[in-house]
Amino acid sequence: MQIQELNKYTQLFDCYGKLLPQKQYDVMDKLLNLDIGESEMAELSNGSRQAIYDAIKKAKKQLVEFESKCEFVKFKTELKEDLRKLKQAKGLEQEIERIITKL
Repeated sequence: MQIQELNKYTQLFDCYGKLLPQKQYDVMDKLLNLDIGESEMAELSNGSRQAIYDAIKKAKKQLVEFESKCEFVKFKTELKEDLRKLKQAKGLEQEIERIITKL
């Protein structure tokens, strides 16, 4: 997975991961947070690489669907960018940085 794709799915997983079925949550958590690949996951779970691949594929699709319906990650990204612009323009650095950090 390339860095841009990894960042995308990490953001989506952080936002919507708890909405996934447990198996999909577990494989995405291992893939994104623990950097465990499909083959290693299959080995650790005594399952097939194909089953892990399918779970990851379904989870990615589900995360994208959640974002297309809710657009929370998009909103959060745009809000952070707006606050950064405001921070530079108005001299409210500390207060706005606190809000950015909170997000």
